[in-house]
Amino acid sequence: MNVALIHPTAIIDPKAELGEGVQVGPFCVIEADTVVGAGSRLESHAVIRRWTTVGQNNVVKAGTVLGGDPQHLSYRGEKTELVIGNDNWFGEYATMHRATSPDTPTRIGDHNYFMAYSHVGHDCRVGNHVVLTNCAGLAGHCHIEDRVLLGGYSGAHQGVRIGTMAMLGGGALTGRDVCPYLVMQGAPAQPRGLNIIGMQRNGVDKAARRALQQMYRIIFLLPLSLPNAIDKVCAEVPLVPEVERFLDFIAASERGIARRKER
Repeated sequence: MNVALIHPTAIIDPKAELGEGVQVGPFCVIEADTVVGAGSRLESHAVIRRWTTVGQNNVVKAGTVLGGDPQHLSYRGEKTELVIGNDNWFGEYATMHRATSPDTPTRIGDHNYFMAYSHVGHDCRVGNHVVLTNCAGLAGHCHIEDRVLLGGYSGAHQGVRIGTMAMLGGGALTGRDVCPYLVMQGAPAQPRGLNIIGMQRNGVDKAARRALQQMYRIIFLLPLSLPNAIDKVCAEVPLVPEVERFLDFIAASERGIARRKER
């Protein structure tokens, strides 16, 4: 531990493990049985709770709490974990909770950006390059794929899956799975189109975007049942990898996907 990088008012348990070059600001608390990877920086009043692993080069802003107890009535103090990857940014007063079960930790990947007051609940899995804007929240057991964006005050019910490059607009609330590449809005959230700009930024080519637009029209705009719509997609739309990923996501859905209300 490099003492020169630790503010004298910080409280660090001797059983905490700090990597090379970690910076700990005023009034921070790092509990026992934690790991903070090399190059990470904690600003004032940040808290790393027990049984939390924080990877390298993370930035933890003032008041953030990583690894809080899961807010679940069944939790009785068992050793459960939060595992965080590298190069994440946690805004002021963001909160991330440990899992309810010792078998499977809450996991957060790499290069994610959690703005102020955002929340990731127990047992969630968050991929890479995900953005949660101010006050966006994930209830327990959510699975968020890579490059998802949640707008301010948006939220997902427990157990919801959100597919890659999907976007929830500000205030959107979903209790159903959100398919990849969609833009969602409203409460309950409904599809408003494809995230074209997000796909362009992430290298989805024009042919794939065109195929996804064909599929979107069939599944979300035509008055067809979901099984009939999928049959029509398989018969008429080029099965590029992005379309196949979309169909696989639907097939794996247990909660059902978010679609437009019946007219």
